[in-house]
Amino acid sequence: MAEPQRISGRLKSFCDPVDNPASTQYAIQIAPAVGGGQWAQADGSVGASAVWRTAAAWGTAKVRGLAGQTTYTFAACARNGAGVETALGPGTSLATAARSAALHWRAYE
Repeated sequence: MAEPQRISGRLKSFCDPVDNPASTQYAIQIAPAVGGGQWAQADGSVGASAVWRTAAAWGTAKVRGLAGQTTYTFAACARNGAGVETALGPGTSLATAARSAALHWRAYE
C-alpha cells in the first residue's frame, strides 16, 4: 500500500493498485472514532466494522459526519483473495475546518 499524501483537504493514493492485484480489498480506519465508529463505510458514513472494497470500488470517496476543528488520522489495511489481512499502513492526518466537514479521498490515481 502506498503512504497517503496530504493534498488540500483531500487524501490521495490510499490504495496503490500498482503494488497489489486489482482484486485486493482495502479497509480505511479513521481516528479518533466518529459517532462510535472508526471505519469508513461504502456510503460515506463511519461505522464500527471494517468495510472491505477494492481500490476501484472505493474510487473517490467521501466521509461524512466529521467534527469541525478536529484532526483525524486515516490509515488503510489490505486483504488478499485468501482473506489474509495486513496491519494498518502508515496514516496521514488532516484537520477539519471550524464547521463540521466531510473529507474526500481518492483510492488511486
